[in-house]
Amino acid sequence: MIAFSAAREADFERLLALRIEVMRPHLERLGRYHPDRARARFREAFEPAHFRLIEVDGTFAGCVSLKAEADHDELGQFYLSPQHQGRGIGGKVLDLLLAETDAAGRLVRLHVLKQSPAARLYERHGFVRTHEEEWDIFYERAAPGGFVVTDAPDDRLKKTINDGLKGFNHEQAGYTDGRSLAIALRDPASNEPIGGMLGRTSFGLLVIDLVFLPEGMRGQDLGSRMLAAMEAEAKRRGCKAGMLYTISFQAPGFYEKHGWREFGRVPCDPPGTSRVFMAKTL
Repeated sequence: MIAFSAAREADFERLLALRIEVMRPHLERLGRYHPDRARARFREAFEPAHFRLIEVDGTFAGCVSLKAEADHDELGQFYLSPQHQGRGIGGKVLDLLLAETDAAGRLVRLHVLKQSPAARLYERHGFVRTHEEEWDIFYERAAPGGFVVTDAPDDRLKKTINDGLKGFNHEQAGYTDGRSLAIALRDPASNEPIGGMLGRTSFGLLVIDLVFLPEGMRGQDLGSRMLAAMEAEAKRRGCKAGMLYTISFQAPGFYEKHGWREFGRVPCDPPGTSRVFMAKTL
């Protein structure tokens, strides 16, 4: 049976010892372990009012903190003694904590050391990576009905959004015709991809998303021929127009030379730069 009990200031030393025991191998792997720093960082994080001792069948097994911030709950300092690891206890503890935060409708945030095996535990419990910094990966988990902003959408999320949008579009238009359209430019010696164009066609419109030519292949009319091939295939698919955006330091002049016309521009970084939106009747 898993139970929580309140932490006290007197628990600091044994919880520090537990943290060092659990984290030292991972920190040493990154060259980040130093006993004085370990003590200082845990001293800064240790707020007994937010810490819970974890007990398994009446025996001390670890600790965890759950601190209420203004717009989320911060989960951290989650350590299980080695003899209690690998037995599913971490998942059960997390289930108990998340049942509380879900009932309160709270977003939960945490971070883990890069390459930490704990990341898999959190991902299995619905945490989504939002970003990473030099040493840590940051995660969030929304309460049911909430959302998380992420820089690493997984394949399941992409499929859910894509399939949902396709279904909606089919309901509205009565058909679905979206198809990818790409041009692959390959190295003559290795046959490996070295550039090309990525886009798609949908509901009578060609959309060009990404274009790249290696420097040594620019100025040889290759870009013009690829663009013409892209447009020709889009027309064969029934497209009547095309749309793209480029950045002001990229190739608006190139597209203008081939009949594309600017219909909007949005300032962006670096200062003085804009995203240029262009269209063409095919």
